[in-house]
Amino acid sequence: MKRITGAQSIVSLLFLACCGSGIWRVVVAGGDDIERTHSQAQYCPYFKNRGPSKQDNLRNCSWYKENSCCHDEEIEFAFQQLTPLVSASSECAEYMNYLYCYICAPNQNTFFKDFTLTVCEEFCDRLYSACKNAELKGRKIKYIYKNGKGFCKGRRFEMDKEANGRCFTFNPELGTKSTSKRVSVNSVSLAVLGMFTIFAKYYVLF
Repeated sequence: MKRITGAQSIVSLLFLACCGSGIWRVVVAGGDDIERTHSQAQYCPYFKNRGPSKQDNLRNCSWYKENSCCHDEEIEFAFQQLTPLVSASSECAEYMNYLYCYICAPNQNTFFKDFTLTVCEEFCDRLYSACKNAELKGRKIKYIYKNGKGFCKGRRFEMDKEANGRCFTFNPELGTKSTSKRVSVNSVSLAVLGMFTIFAKYYVLF
């Protein structure tokens, strides 16, 4: 399997989860061409393609602590880089937190490729519903974008259907919640996560 290459900083920006599978075509003795489905190997393109690992001390994004692409100090640094989003509700804060935590998802390689984040359309709709009354550049989001698709497109994300297993998603009603303490995002913020640079000193914000 060809992996994404290229230098990336340990922490460059902000940033749960959809599982992917790869189809491998195997030629066996006798010349028969057989398709076999294998679980796709997990790795972390955001962090120089390192493998996910157990992180018991995750205070935020803690639902990933059993198998995480990120480390606690990386989350802390990354979340500090955000610019506040005005008038965000607690629900919006939660959804933005879920989105930012994509850097911790162990199957990150299924939705973050070539420095581009692919978000599930269904998650975009839930995010928009939660945050449409928050203000972006002095205007309510619902007056700038008509729906979740427009909102995510405006963030320069790629989009796909959840069913395809190649996009970032998180549903709090279905997702695993950790009992460990979670660090809240008091100043809810947005970042153009789809347009990453490979150096930590460059941050692409709203």
